[in-house]
Amino acid sequence: MANRTIERIYLKFFLTFVSISIVFVLNACSSQDESNNITGVTANEPNTAVNTDSIANAIKDEVIKSTKDSLNKASNADSASKSNEQNTAVNIDSIANAIKDDVKKSIKDSINASHTGNAENNQSVTNTLIARAEGFEIEGVENIYGAFANHYAVMYKDFTFPDDNGDSVTIQTPFPIVITNTCKDTTPCNQKKIMVKTWIPSFADTATITGIVPPNDSIILSPNLIFNDNALISLTSAKKVNREVKVFALEKDSQILFHSESRPTTIHPMQVFGLESLFQVYPNTQYLLYGVWVTPMADSIINIVNEVAQKLPNKEILVYQIYAIDTSLSNSTYRVTKAIFEVLQSRHIKYVESTGAGSIGQRINYPVETLRKKQGICIETAVLFASVLENLGYFTSLMFIPGHAFVGWLKEPKDNPVYEDFEVIETTMIGNEKATYYDARIAGINKYYDPLGDGSYNTDFVINIPIYILRDYGINPNNIP
Repeated sequence: MANRTIERIYLKFFLTFVSISIVFVLNACSSQDESNNITGVTANEPNTAVNTDSIANAIKDEVIKSTKDSLNKASNADSASKSNEQNTAVNIDSIANAIKDDVKKSIKDSINASHTGNAENNQSVTNTLIARAEGFEIEGVENIYGAFANHYAVMYKDFTFPDDNGDSVTIQTPFPIVITNTCKDTTPCNQKKIMVKTWIPSFADTATITGIVPPNDSIILSPNLIFNDNALISLTSAKKVNREVKVFALEKDSQILFHSESRPTTIHPMQVFGLESLFQVYPNTQYLLYGVWVTPMADSIINIVNEVAQKLPNKEILVYQIYAIDTSLSNSTYRVTKAIFEVLQSRHIKYVESTGAGSIGQRINYPVETLRKKQGICIETAVLFASVLENLGYFTSLMFIPGHAFVGWLKEPKDNPVYEDFEVIETTMIGNEKATYYDARIAGINKYYDPLGDGSYNTDFVINIPIYILRDYGINPNNIP
């Protein structure tokens, strides 16, 4: 079986929304070009699918013993300054190429419309413009999840799939508009310049995009909606709104509207981990988007960092550096992460047990909310601890096992790290006033090496999501005050 340690994220294959076709019959309009007329038809939409490889490896019982022995030595050292924890584990293969593109479904167009007009000089030409607004749909109702709304452009960047002709089609956002310029006659017709405008009142300003549609051809215009963070943050429950879409033909310095609609849309609060179709297409990719909950630059996290500094030699935080009183990098890392644990423990955050880490529809508080409410489920304490680690400069990962989440970090900066290169901690234990940092480390190690808790040591069930790699690809923290 396999440990799924994601070391590289190919955002080209990061997100695909499986859409249910929406059909529009458009009103005809006349352009100032007397030889051209405009009308609309119906069409179906694209779907995609991919396969995900797994990587197999097993871990032996002695890894636990070796790791615990090392931690015992660290725990027993004077003031933890002489701690020397050395975890060992078996190497695993990189899964940089684990997610492979195997796009199997294709766009299907069904265009059946015509409009015949008589041009001057008895030339008969039909030039038909068709607009289809393609969104993403789940069970017939469009959903926009505030947690991901301002990340769509990154997720869709340069995503391509084949159409029926085997040509490559690119959709840059989940809000594409397909425009077709159909000519029916032997007389040549003109290319058309098109402008698309779309917006969501009170939530997203107008996004505008233009393009040229050649005769007897189609283009896809994908306007990128920029959402208002304050409007998203203010949501406490799902809200039904309309996404407005208008499509214009640009003729002789005039804008000729040939398609207009209001699409019912539901916007969900920024705390909801919503049902996105990519989770059905790319197994386990839902975990990648938890990176938006790790907020290292929030004021509340900066305050914690300042407190951590007060507990360290010379009130100085050294990351991937050795304090003068320590003998190794592992000693100094132990010292800093222990201080983080103790500062968070002083916040008296009660752990609320939950078995739904990584599940769809789960409501997740951001670190500032967890600190304010003084309680949190496992994923909430994990993103809180991860936020502090990332702020300090540690190469931080979220660790997922069935029904549970905790945190890890690289022992030292390293390209293409493997399983043994990470330290881990059980973050829910910040809510246990009697627990020590050593206890939390041991609990995290047990989950890391024996994720099912049955003595099988099957690391196939550990999913490592490196936050530092997500940042490289533009999956940034949500702007939560």
